[in-house]
Amino acid sequence: MTSSSSPSHSSTAPQPPKECAAYVAFGIPYLAMALLSAQTFRRFNPGRGLHIISNLPAAIADDLPFWEADQDIWTAVDDSVENNRKYKTNITSIVQTERVAYLDCDTLITGDIGDAFCFLDHFDIALRAHRGRQTHGFLAKVPILDNGMTVEELPHWNGGVVYYKRSDRLERFFHTWQSNFDRMKLNFDQPTLAKTLIESDLRILTLDERWNGGFKKIKDDRGGVPKVAHYHSALDAQIEAGLQHFAKAIARHTSDEAKQQVDSYIVECRAKSASKAPIISRLRRIFRRYWHHKYSIITW
Repeated sequence: MTSSSSPSHSSTAPQPPKECAAYVAFGIPYLAMALLSAQTFRRFNPGRGLHIISNLPAAIADDLPFWEADQDIWTAVDDSVENNRKYKTNITSIVQTERVAYLDCDTLITGDIGDAFCFLDHFDIALRAHRGRQTHGFLAKVPILDNGMTVEELPHWNGGVVYYKRSDRLERFFHTWQSNFDRMKLNFDQPTLAKTLIESDLRILTLDERWNGGFKKIKDDRGGVPKVAHYHSALDAQIEAGLQHFAKAIARHTSDEAKQQVDSYIVECRAKSASKAPIISRLRRIFRRYWHHKYSIITW
């Protein structure tokens, strides 16, 4: 990367739509997750674009049945996996779409997210609040405001799903977020996200779990399931099969090691879940079979 503020990249050049989902997907496992998520996004949001930022070749899109070359964009970046977060905090320099849903790779879309874009008629940015205070290890004690207030003393937002509209204020926000991220060197973007949001002049809408939630059934009048289901490293049989499916498409334009890397990632995630709570991990996989049967639209 030539600099964190001006990344070196090349991209295909269709005219961007007014609304899109954007992914930063560096490395083969994360690209496989992003493609699985993008497939589910397209299922319910056919008139909206996709924009993938990846350090893997744009030719992979040629093997994606859901990819629409007249509105979807693949930005190929010559950079290392370790620098992926700098592209997230610098996303407005690459994604030129007017209204954007930034989605972490480890998400599944279960419905039309048009309402979230409508929220942006009245707000600059919309994202979900973190439940309670942040208690994550050393991060909780990090002072992030000039008065010395720490992460655990302040409201906290989840940066895994962010809806925003382009404006001068929004550009300043992302520029400041990137500067704070580079300066604080925490390797996590959410503490600097909180700092930048609190100190910004943006109109901020705090969302509930319908717009970025787990797999638990939510009792509300909107169908009982989040529009964006965020699974993190808690995989299940259906998601694993989806990742292996897209690993084959990636391998055709990289190497057979793509499939091995995805398989290794699956094993790593299983081990992580089992080591934390083996019984809960097994029960989760059983519950997810029901969840996918009732709600999921993963297909290939």
